[in-house]
Amino acid sequence: MSHVEVQDNQYDALIIGGGMIGLSTVKGLSDKGLNVAVIELQAPALEWDEASISLRVSAINRASEILLRKLGVWKAIFNMRKHISPYHEMHVWDELGGGSVTLQAQQAGETELGYIIENRVIVRALWKALENNHVPFYLGDAIQEIQGTAGNWQVVLASGKVIATKLLIGADGANSWVRNQFAFETDVQPYKHSAIVATVRTEKEHNSTAWQRFLTTGPLAFLPMEDKNLCSIVWSAETERAKNLMLLDDESFNHEMNVAFDLKLGECTVESKRVSFPLIQRHAKVYCQKGVVLVGDAAHTIHPLAGQGVNLGFQDAIALVDVLSEAYFLGRSISHFSTLEKYQRQRKGQNQFMIFAMMGFKSLFGFEFQPIADIRSFGLNVADKLPLAKRVMIKQAMGIL
Repeated sequence: MSHVEVQDNQYDALIIGGGMIGLSTVKGLSDKGLNVAVIELQAPALEWDEASISLRVSAINRASEILLRKLGVWKAIFNMRKHISPYHEMHVWDELGGGSVTLQAQQAGETELGYIIENRVIVRALWKALENNHVPFYLGDAIQEIQGTAGNWQVVLASGKVIATKLLIGADGANSWVRNQFAFETDVQPYKHSAIVATVRTEKEHNSTAWQRFLTTGPLAFLPMEDKNLCSIVWSAETERAKNLMLLDDESFNHEMNVAFDLKLGECTVESKRVSFPLIQRHAKVYCQKGVVLVGDAAHTIHPLAGQGVNLGFQDAIALVDVLSEAYFLGRSISHFSTLEKYQRQRKGQNQFMIFAMMGFKSLFGFEFQPIADIRSFGLNVADKLPLAKRVMIKQAMGIL
């Protein structure tokens, strides 16, 4: 590689990826006094029709809410009330065995289990906060080449700009360019499921409850929106089943959906376009190299059946900010492998546990053998009658156990 002269600012850390997790990491580091910048190929839409509803939503648990409060953006998020909905209850039941469990926030002394929030609301709140912090953004300018060594990277952009940084943070999603560029070995296992997402109008009010039915072909979840008769659905189905569902017209799709959901909320109708995408489990074997670290979906992706993917990413952001800011204040190198490995030790095991748990749930509820269906339904029914077990389940789901 030829040497290039640095023309632009030099940064402690350069975050590649301007989604929820990347921006949270940037905001945390900026608040701690580190000099940081963001590279993002596509600037997000920060304004939209207030009557519109985005298909991209996340179930934000208490641990993630605490992070967003610490970052000073929760008030801005909460003020977008048309695009944020607290849920106080969760009802889960099994197609074959009929077993069910209902979790209520009050059973654990909480006011809500979490919030269903449109992703764009979180991104906008973080983006605006970073503008106030005067964090530089390099938008729509692709990386052409990375030169130098850990602690002294030179990032060459398509525009010809050259950026110097001590540390590269890959927060660029499931198909991470950073992960591929630095040849992070990654376990990749297709779930053989695809997810269908859409906005649905329900006949009955959702009562601020998250509903999920486990079908042998994959789970169907109804997530409550601010409108008492609107839900965002995530229907995870075997790939062939999902393809066939996507080919149906709305009337036929509505019929299949209502049968699958057992008319729990009455006759429901799709109010938006339907979008489908394959579900793939990914887990990087290591999260860091000298001068490079992965965070969020760049490091791991899991099945959405428990809605924990983005929450794991927020926990990554918390851990990385804590580790890097500690090293920064102690005068240690933030790009040194020993620093980054500390973050990896904190997060990799917890993420691996959740990946295994989701795989286990998917496999367990995929069995059509009736004796197994009876056993799992018995387990759900027993759990529904045990207050202590419920409290543990609630705290675990909220990320505060």
